[in-house]
Amino acid sequence: MKRPNITRILFFTALLFATFSCRKVFNKADWEPEAVFPLAHTELTYTNIVTDSTYIHTDSTGLASIVFEQQLDSLSLSVLDTFSAPPFNSKFKLDSLRLEVPPFEQTITLGQLARQLQASSDPIQSYIGTSLLALHGNNIASNALLSLVVPATIPVPIGSIPVDLNQFFKTAELSKGTVTLKIQNEFPMDIDRLDFSVQNATDNAVLLQETNIRIPKKTTFEKDYDLAGKTVEGQLLVAVPTLNLLTDKQAIIDTNQFIYMNMSFSNLQVFSATAIFPDQDVVSDYQAASLEDMGEMELKEAWIEEGMVVMDVISTLQDSIFMSYSMPKTTFNGSPLIFNGVVPPAPPSGTNAIRLEVPVKDYVLNLSSPTDYFNRFVYEFKAHVKYTGKQVYLSLKDSIVVNVYMRSIRPKYVRGYLGSLDTSYTSFIETDVFSKIQAEAISPATVNVRLKVENSLGVKGTVQFEYLKASNAKGQSLDAQDDQMIGVPLSIAAATDHPLTTVGTLIQNGPNSNFPELIGLMPNRFDFKVQTHVGGLPKDSNSFVYNTSKLKSKLEIDMPLHLSVQGLMLRDTIDLGSSQITFENAGGALTLVAYNGFPFNGTIKATFVSNGTSQQVVLNGTSAMLSADVDPSTGKAIGKKRSAVVLPFTQNDLANMVQAKQLILEARFDTPQGQKVKMYSDYTTQLTLTAKVAPKISR
Repeated sequence: MKRPNITRILFFTALLFATFSCRKVFNKADWEPEAVFPLAHTELTYTNIVTDSTYIHTDSTGLASIVFEQQLDSLSLSVLDTFSAPPFNSKFKLDSLRLEVPPFEQTITLGQLARQLQASSDPIQSYIGTSLLALHGNNIASNALLSLVVPATIPVPIGSIPVDLNQFFKTAELSKGTVTLKIQNEFPMDIDRLDFSVQNATDNAVLLQETNIRIPKKTTFEKDYDLAGKTVEGQLLVAVPTLNLLTDKQAIIDTNQFIYMNMSFSNLQVFSATAIFPDQDVVSDYQAASLEDMGEMELKEAWIEEGMVVMDVISTLQDSIFMSYSMPKTTFNGSPLIFNGVVPPAPPSGTNAIRLEVPVKDYVLNLSSPTDYFNRFVYEFKAHVKYTGKQVYLSLKDSIVVNVYMRSIRPKYVRGYLGSLDTSYTSFIETDVFSKIQAEAISPATVNVRLKVENSLGVKGTVQFEYLKASNAKGQSLDAQDDQMIGVPLSIAAATDHPLTTVGTLIQNGPNSNFPELIGLMPNRFDFKVQTHVGGLPKDSNSFVYNTSKLKSKLEIDMPLHLSVQGLMLRDTIDLGSSQITFENAGGALTLVAYNGFPFNGTIKATFVSNGTSQQVVLNGTSAMLSADVDPSTGKAIGKKRSAVVLPFTQNDLANMVQAKQLILEARFDTPQGQKVKMYSDYTTQLTLTAKVAPKISR
């Protein structure tokens, strides 16, 4: 703040004395009066404790606190970032030289095989099946009886698996073609022996077969088989007379683990084919499609924010094709998603095509079809022609290619079991809130640490501080210890729905913590590691998340100014003028008149600064600034205590003082030994600096 130049005051003081003390005599006369003049005034408050007073808060009683807040990383769920389903992509080729057949897939779980063993008439086999079902999550070695009776290999005959391709063809005599067979073993044990064959269901003609195949666990058997010269029926059987599992008593039994079979046909060329079409239907397909890449999530419902369902159809038929694609359980205001199209007749030896696009914004996608399923939606596709629907011998060079897919689908809301998500992040916070407290040492009575969590995810979870460490510029550090906050999973409640209501959770430190010592370091850095867990078991199919949902957490450190302190410095800097006056003086003293409203004594220092910090005059008070009186019932200061503190200076000091550009007034406070005091918002100290000079005026 700006203040009159001290040299200017002294100059006019000298001029005043020179003017009014002259005597009309011829003898030389001397006069050495004394006078007191105010030089500067300032007020020190509790806000001078820190460099940024925005961190100072007060409670309802007026007790001041230093409060630091820091937003930590937020958590969202990626289920809304990617959302896709496999396309309905089929090519019904009616050309007598080509035939398109979709792949056949089959999954058989260990639980299914165990139930087959359980149903066996062989008591040993039945006991093994029953035991495997009961051992889910454990190993065979944990069952002493089973360990004794289980053989080195467990035989599990699967029997026959029907493969129905009649919707595409009845019979086909192939000139060439390939079928690729993949068998993936996800069981916890090796398949020691597998015998299988693929044959026609009617004439039992064998198309391919293998014996004595060994498939180690977590590996895939894959092989191509030539179908040239063979007649394939639309109804096939996959016969598996032998499947032996190599007993591993230490393997963890998971009845959900499986073997997966995929049989894919490629490059099929036919001599002839007989196709059976439903009455006036070329294609009639009603089934469920599963969402892709969902991991452990089991969604029941999705509300679409944007996207399209697209259908492309290419036809070589020289007749109109009437098509319908519907998703009966995907609705908008209760009406199902359905769209129809007509492909006009194709020119001879040519094609005709249409594309239909249907926006699905705000449609609700039911993913529980049937109700105990998840991640699945049902669709129905029909292609209708004005045919008789009778069985025909195919030699036509016509085809229908249908591709239905979702484009840029993004949900704004999903409901179901969202799986579990564990995140761990290590970070640090740098702040000068505590490191720039104007004191040599502090010892707070209490420090309140709070973690404020706002959860708009419809799933509960936990947040855990793995560690929190404070360190200061001196290289000192201290790990936080609190049996209610550090190293303890802290429960976070889930948001509620209809309407979405964010749930806040406040987590506070317990009574047995070392946070006062932690902040007593006056740290400038906090290192921490936070572990966040949401979801998990038990499964909750009513969990939900919106595209705006997040788990936000904020760290708050609140240090009430109830503390003991050493070397608490309250200071103010006063700008002085730039004029320079020289006069004769024999020295004097500055007197600081203090009205102290703080409940502790203080010492005073005045520093005159000329050029930066290179030229300074430091004047120290010769007595203490007395503390305000304290009400014993409340512990609060009463009024202000007046003190007059003398700061003497010499003539040499004055020579530099008159050159000063700034005056720094400092009050140092120390609380009584072993005593903690409270600082309230109405505590102030007024300081008035006066000059007591003795100018020598002669003539």
